[in-house]
Amino acid sequence: MPDDFILRDYYGNIEWFPTCLAFMLFLLVGIILAFIIYAAWDWLDRTSGDPMTESGIVKAISYAPEQSGTGTTVAPVMGAGGGMAIGVTSVIIPEKYTVVFKCEKHGRVFSVDSKKLFGVLTVGQKVKIRYKEIRRRWIEKGKFVDFDFLSVDGVD
Repeated sequence: MPDDFILRDYYGNIEWFPTCLAFMLFLLVGIILAFIIYAAWDWLDRTSGDPMTESGIVKAISYAPEQSGTGTTVAPVMGAGGGMAIGVTSVIIPEKYTVVFKCEKHGRVFSVDSKKLFGVLTVGQKVKIRYKEIRRRWIEKGKFVDFDFLSVDGVD
């Protein structure tokens, strides 16, 4: 190994800290890249098919109003000073309009969150449903994952 790549201090001793620091930085960047690829892999592995149209029936319609809540916690503070800390948490869940469809041909059931459809459709109503099937691209190639709802015939 050439001496040009070894860092030495004033007295000629090898300095390990910069080398270790560079290695740790390289390792950290590698871990971050691996995490990003792992997190995005499920999205990258999906592919959608051609639009499909099927007759179906509205099985259920539901509405969940907005909900909110707050809570408080008391916890000891770690450190030299000690003491207690009070935390306040607030949660807001937005309102949700859901319509559940069942395809007559395949018997598949899926739900759509749509305020517009909620106000137009009724339970038991027969409709034409347009959707795409989402399937795996590489791992477990062709395995069904989800539906991508496009529209209901007669409702814009």
